[in-house]
Amino acid sequence: GPWRFSNLWHLTCSRRESSKGHDFYGRQVGDDATWFQIDAPKRLKIILFLVGNIFFQCLLQVSACVYYSYELDQSLPGTLIGLSMMMLSIGCALSGAYWQTRYEQDLHLSDPDRFPPNPIFHAIDKFKEHREKKRARQSIHKEVEHMRSNRMSFIGEAGGSMYPACGDIGCVSSATP
Repeated sequence: GPWRFSNLWHLTCSRRESSKGHDFYGRQVGDDATWFQIDAPKRLKIILFLVGNIFFQCLLQVSACVYYSYELDQSLPGTLIGLSMMMLSIGCALSGAYWQTRYEQDLHLSDPDRFPPNPIFHAIDKFKEHREKKRARQSIHKEVEHMRSNRMSFIGEAGGSMYPACGDIGCVSSATP
């Protein structure tokens, strides 16, 4: 909560510099402070969603105080208000997280040497790499199985031996006088 409200104050009411690359005190920050490298309007969008999450959580608690019994909570206004506040709270939290993740990844894509990948996108990329390796292994496995089955059919045609009998290719057997 305090971090969200500090950002809200900084982006809306503070006289200090709040543009891209400046911290709460208006000082220029390094690349390690990824949050402050996001443009101010985009940060404000994220913060409004996250403060909305707090606001709807508080309204949910107020509705729990007003509709305190099971009967009141299960009545039409109690259920409707409680459920809508919960859904709005969750929606704001997820939206804020989505936009923050997206903007951090945009920073990484714009300059991968300065900004690390977002952990979520990094995990997704690793999962995709693993899945591709698994598909490649499965493809190789299928090819090996195909080759084995063809070899086995060749062995079956050759009379149980992997190599053809000597008489079939015109070789002289040691048993022949």
